[in-house]
Amino acid sequence: MPEVFDSNGMRSFGYEDEVVLPLAITPRNPDRPMALMGELAIGVCRDTCVPVDLSVSAVLRGQGDHDPRIAQAMTAASEAGPRAGLERVTCRLEPSDRGAVLTLRATLPRQGRDEHMIVELPESPLWITNGRTWREGNDLVTEARLRDPARGPISIDRSRLALTVLGGEHMVMAQGCVSGG
Repeated sequence: MPEVFDSNGMRSFGYEDEVVLPLAITPRNPDRPMALMGELAIGVCRDTCVPVDLSVSAVLRGQGDHDPRIAQAMTAASEAGPRAGLERVTCRLEPSDRGAVLTLRATLPRQGRDEHMIVELPESPLWITNGRTWREGNDLVTEARLRDPARGPISIDRSRLALTVLGGEHMVMAQGCVSGG
């Protein structure tokens, strides 16, 4: 499960030392080997984060061995919003002097003692700085600052917005929001 890191007044989310990305692969023909190829874009951080692009490839043969780390990662997988009691997500985008401020409000039962909401816009060139998260009754609220590196006007496709709520040993994911909040 991702951890929350606070460093030099900035908050980030990630993994320390090791991350296991569980992946189930089913061969078309179990008697033949399979080739696995992929690209990863990650950030490697110590005092400063550096973007790293990785190419991975392997030839897979046989049934594979049981790895308890993969089993543990599968059980720690996130829960879909509605299964966790998520009722609705509203979002409001307001222009600011250096971009925009996005406020998300998720009607969701408490997910643990320390709750954090991560906001993402997949395949968007916008920079997102996740801000503080707080509770207002049944709503979990977060503010994120958005900036366009090209310094253009900011707009978002609300249906593509992704959010992840971290709460103790719990992780809830949802996509999309409606105007409001």
